[in-house]
Amino acid sequence: MVASHDDQYPYIRGIIASAGFKRLILPYTWVARKRGLSKNNVFRLIDQALNGIFSFTAVPMRVCSFFGGGIACLAILYAVLSTLAGVFVPGLAPRGTMTIIVALFFFSGVQLIFIGMMGEYITAIHAQVRRGPMVVERERINIEKAPLPRQRQSNAVLD
Repeated sequence: MVASHDDQYPYIRGIIASAGFKRLILPYTWVARKRGLSKNNVFRLIDQALNGIFSFTAVPMRVCSFFGGGIACLAILYAVLSTLAGVFVPGLAPRGTMTIIVALFFFSGVQLIFIGMMGEYITAIHAQVRRGPMVVERERINIEKAPLPRQRQSNAVLD
């Protein structure tokens, strides 16, 4: 199961956790090193954390989409409120200032929404390129193993 992953930059902890087996927690007491220094520095640990986040979840892309949608909705709300304030309290801000603010935040939110959508597509592509198993089955009950499909024979003559 773990060996069937064909990933160029594998996150081993995530692959083992996604294997679907029961977990067994073994308590132990950590003991300080007697000699030598760890080869893991802060940058390598951050790299491992980012690899784990981006290899096994699409949450950052969805957060980006929802954050962009929230910004766009707040920009529309601000546009309505600034229009009402402009009608009832003229001269509150110089002309065009509120328009620029609303346009800037609205289009920034729309961009974040589309960045999140593109990220979802890239995450789906990454999941297929990684070629991990689609399903982990513990056992089969009343189902025989399917025969492997036969490969086509080529009629080409080899030189």
